[in-house]
Amino acid sequence: MNLQESIRRILREETKNSGRNRLIKIIKNNGFDTALNVVGTQDNIIRILDVKTPMELLDMFNDLKPVRSVDQPSLTLYRYKEGNNIFAYYKKNNEAYINYNLWYLIRDGFDLTYFKTQQICKEWLEQTYGLKVIHAFSSFPGQEHSTL
Repeated sequence: MNLQESIRRILREETKNSGRNRLIKIIKNNGFDTALNVVGTQDNIIRILDVKTPMELLDMFNDLKPVRSVDQPSLTLYRYKEGNNIFAYYKKNNEAYINYNLWYLIRDGFDLTYFKTQQICKEWLEQTYGLKVIHAFSSFPGQEHSTL
């Protein structure tokens, strides 16, 4: 491999990482829904983030901040910024409500059944956040911005 080809490869990789990092920044600063609007399709999100498995996608959200809901004390919201919840955990019933668009990205982007999506989300929540989750659900559109 000559020097020019090496430089081209480095530049392609840098451009790829730059797009990935920008998309992650949009998700963290403006929410998952905004990121989806920016890139247009679920396939684009998966391609830009360069994730190969649903767990790899979920692992991008291993640093969410838990915040107790003011309206419902047994509800904990997990997010980067107020109004952009990635998921909510209802301790009273051991239920998790995953952001609508993230849920469907996992399900449709990796061609999974509802049950398999639920299993993967439960496993991730238990492993990453130590939450006992009996049921994991998709939130309803628009609900991810509220306290549920």
